[in-house]
Amino acid sequence: RHVPVLSDRLLRLSGTVLTLLVLGHDVEEIKERVAHAKEALRTVGQYDAIVSEASIKVFCPTGPVAAVEDVEVFYPCMDQRIDDLPTKPRLSPSVFTDRFRRGAQFVLVRNDFYIFAQAKSQVELVECLDEMTIAWPWLE
Repeated sequence: RHVPVLSDRLLRLSGTVLTLLVLGHDVEEIKERVAHAKEALRTVGQYDAIVSEASIKVFCPTGPVAAVEDVEVFYPCMDQRIDDLPTKPRLSPSVFTDRFRRGAQFVLVRNDFYIFAQAKSQVELVECLDEMTIAWPWLE
């Protein structure tokens, strides 16, 4: 029942400079990691134009999962479902996700596919969000 969305469109859905991808494989893991992402944003403070709760997008690299309350989960789709979308020939569905660190739970990424940071835990995510003030000093 979902309409296919190319990754570049997904990264522009939030309207912020960064998208905070939450990676998860099942309902419980996704719910827990979304809660951790929101808590990390509250800990550091949200910068609405850069990254905020609106920036959070959930991605399950292994395929669809059962419905998660109040969370839209994106996942790779079958090649034939994207035939009518403007893609390059022989596009690999994993070309972007192959760049994620092993064990990454959170990925901060710009809409031009530049990966700003990756984190394996909520603690690492807070550290990454803190680093934004170094990358963008006018945030302080």
